[in-house]
Amino acid sequence: MHFQQRASRRSCSCEGLVKPMLQYMHVKFDISLLHPAFGLAVVMLVGCGKSGPPVVEKLVPAAVQIMMDGKPLANATVTLIPVPGQQDAVSASAVTGDDGYCEPVSAIPSVALHRSRGMVAGKYMVTVSKLSMPDGSTLPPETTDAEAMEKGARESIPIKYSHFEKTTLEADIRPNANNLTFDLKG
Repeated sequence: MHFQQRASRRSCSCEGLVKPMLQYMHVKFDISLLHPAFGLAVVMLVGCGKSGPPVVEKLVPAAVQIMMDGKPLANATVTLIPVPGQQDAVSASAVTGDDGYCEPVSAIPSVALHRSRGMVAGKYMVTVSKLSMPDGSTLPPETTDAEAMEKGARESIPIKYSHFEKTTLEADIRPNANNLTFDLKG
């Protein structure tokens, strides 16, 4: 399954969740200056969810497919951020496979990734990001976002999909199985 192959690569990192949350709070920062403990504290304060089993029990299956101009978009990071004011909703993210599909994993501190698959029902803002090298090529495997940026990588997805404050993508996760498809226009 795509999730198992990509779980270690940008699929559910605090960096991927802290950055959009701080952007939402209008904080300018350099992510490389953040201490990991600070990142975890911000995630918990902003509403990354409760760490106990009650949130885990509320997770429902979710599959997301990202298309770009009608074709599957591979190696894109999909982040789903709860609309403010929802109880127990937590951010989730995943990286798409060659077929454009991914299974979001909720960011629940102190809970193993295999127990965090799925999402809490509710409304979410969706961002899709895919960094490309300056020559347009795909990032080498296992390259972190920070390493890619140091090498001059650029966002290849239009800002109306990739930027937390400007995204036009929304998802309504229902209390049963969810299959979402987004066809982005480039």
